[in-house]
Amino acid sequence: MCGGHHGWGEGASCCCGGGHWQHGCCCGGGHASGFQRRFSTREEEAAALEDYLKELEAEAKGVRERLAEIRP
Repeated sequence: MCGGHHGWGEGASCCCGGGHWQHGCCCGGGHASGFQRRFSTREEEAAALEDYLKELEAEAKGVRERLAEIRP
């Protein structure tokens, strides 16, 4: 995922599989049909949330490690 733009709620995932559809598709956006989905399926939303949770858990682990380094 890119910089905190996650693909759940009111939109679909980017066509590349990343969840950053809110700010345009990363493939260049010019889809030949002009059609872009607006809503995620439950499965896509669940996958995006699971990815986001993994990112949060990794971030929390890094914070715990840094705290362990700087605490006396």
